[in-house]
Amino acid sequence: MTPRRLKTWVASGLLAVAAVLVMVLTPRSGETDRRAGARQEPAAQGSRGGDAITTTSGDAMRTTLGDPTPATPAPNAVSGSALVETGRVRSAEASTLTPLQRAPGYYPPADPESASVRLGRREAPEIADLFQGGAASMDDFGRRIVAALSANDARSLHALRVTRGEFETILWREFPESRPVTNIQAEDAWSISEPRSLSAANRLLGAFAGRRLRFLTIETSRVQTFTNFLLHRDVTIVAVDEGTAEIHRIALAPTVAERKGRFKALLYRD
Repeated sequence: MTPRRLKTWVASGLLAVAAVLVMVLTPRSGETDRRAGARQEPAAQGSRGGDAITTTSGDAMRTTLGDPTPATPAPNAVSGSALVETGRVRSAEASTLTPLQRAPGYYPPADPESASVRLGRREAPEIADLFQGGAASMDDFGRRIVAALSANDARSLHALRVTRGEFETILWREFPESRPVTNIQAEDAWSISEPRSLSAANRLLGAFAGRRLRFLTIETSRVQTFTNFLLHRDVTIVAVDEGTAEIHRIALAPTVAERKGRFKALLYRD
């Protein structure tokens, strides 16, 4: 065999081997689809409707002081070990859990008052404490807010907001966030709301200082009933600037608490 023929034979052999390798290593289209489906199956199963796992625990609670929509409770509480199925973690649910909640054997702490989250209130005994000062009606509250803003009167404005003592003794104990399982104390909730109230009041005092505002009406979406007070939600005060005829919708006090005929803002908000 001549060298030229030998080289041709070797080249042909190599091409044949390459073709065989391609056929062996490249899956047919049907096999590709089946393998891809097998790899994707866990994710697809984990995302089916009705398959979601939800948990609730004390450290997951947030203070919704002044929030018009109470937090919705989780319908089921499951153990951390139940989050793992046949060696895989459901990523959609696991991403919202703390390391403690993901730990095998974890169970949420006992929460005998969990239904209060759904109801938006806790059961509480009647008390004798009253609001000091405040407005005589919702309209009176709106007029006083408008007058304080026009006069740049911070003292009068803050006199229309519940005090720390009123918050702790009258209001806090009936909010779901005060349940023992949350470990949130009244002073914790107050420390969150107080700086926001001061900031919001200062901003609006500066914005309306020197303007001749006249009260028009006050709007509210609903009234929430508690044992010792009522909460008027989504409150908006409507006023007109008599100098420019401009209408202003003021949502400084989104929630107004009513106690025995006296009305005060739960907090002020930007």
